[in-house]
Amino acid sequence: MKKENKKKDEPKEKSESFLDNKYQMLYMCLGMCFGMSIGMAVGSAVFDNLSVGMCMGMSLGMAIGIGIGASVDRKIAEQALCITDILEEDFGCEGVPDDAEVTVTLVLVDVSGNESRRKIPDRLAVERDLQIGDRIYFNENGSIEKYKRSENNERQ
Repeated sequence: MKKENKKKDEPKEKSESFLDNKYQMLYMCLGMCFGMSIGMAVGSAVFDNLSVGMCMGMSLGMAIGIGIGASVDRKIAEQALCITDILEEDFGCEGVPDDAEVTVTLVLVDVSGNESRRKIPDRLAVERDLQIGDRIYFNENGSIEKYKRSENNERQ
């Protein structure tokens, strides 16, 4: 029975690999496009044959794109934070003041196990569908991006 359970888990791991290699796949496609166009120009000038240049350029562009994309994915994976708790503000019996924006506090844990807290507007947490167990990172603009969905979100 244990062997059957492991087999059932394998497709789930494969479906998560898209998020792990998001930029690797994107940069590979871009590299192939740029590589093909550069290869056509080089093939036409050097070999007097577009098809040789296209094949050479596409392969080279794909390899460069995979390398660049993998480094971006690795950098994001190192910065990923796991949401361990979402704390809502308590306004007591008075309720939310008219001029206040409702916020939630995300309790985050990095890959080293260090815990941090970050206050964000509640509307943003709802827009991004942030839930306990999700892995997130903050992009260059400081905006929250989802890195991986929690297991509970994938079943829904």
